[in-house]
Amino acid sequence: MGDTDIAATSPSPSTSTPTPTTTENNVTPSQPIIPNEKEVVEKLAQGLTGSFSVGIEQINSKLEELTQSQQDMISLLQSESKKLSTLPDIEFITQTFAQVNGYMVAIQQLQKDMHNLSERMTRLKKKAAGLSQRKTVAETNLAIQREKMLLHEQQLIAKPSKTLLSQAESPPTSPPSAQKTATVPVIAPAPAKIDG
Repeated sequence: MGDTDIAATSPSPSTSTPTPTTTENNVTPSQPIIPNEKEVVEKLAQGLTGSFSVGIEQINSKLEELTQSQQDMISLLQSESKKLSTLPDIEFITQTFAQVNGYMVAIQQLQKDMHNLSERMTRLKKKAAGLSQRKTVAETNLAIQREKMLLHEQQLIAKPSKTLLSQAESPPTSPPSAQKTATVPVIAPAPAKIDG
């Protein structure tokens, strides 16, 4: 559009209104620049919305799907809630679920106690093994000491000399009555107990 197009389409000034100052190209500021302003605005709005309409339609369809799925989920939850509330043993179930927490605490305490007992058992086994080893060493030392004592006692036993051995082989010459008196021991009576 050139300057002449604008001037040709502009209406002539009316006699009732004073003519405003003219600008270059003889167009006044109060005169409309576009002849069918309403149509142009509608076309611009349609073009603008047309460029976004595909995305908006997709968003609207997704929102409708989401709304429908939310409504389905709400109705499903309400029906399940009604089913749960009408169960005959609902009190038993709620009590059981309430007791689960206590049972979990008891199980954890049992596991802790079993772990402590296991640690104590390993310590006691180590201690028992040490004591057993000490006992074995002590018994071995005691046996060695007894053998040494037996050897020492055997060494202390008086050995008869050869002359005594030769006399023992020959019969004794002492009278038989003397031998009887020498072999009979005299036993003294035991003292009586006094209770008191």
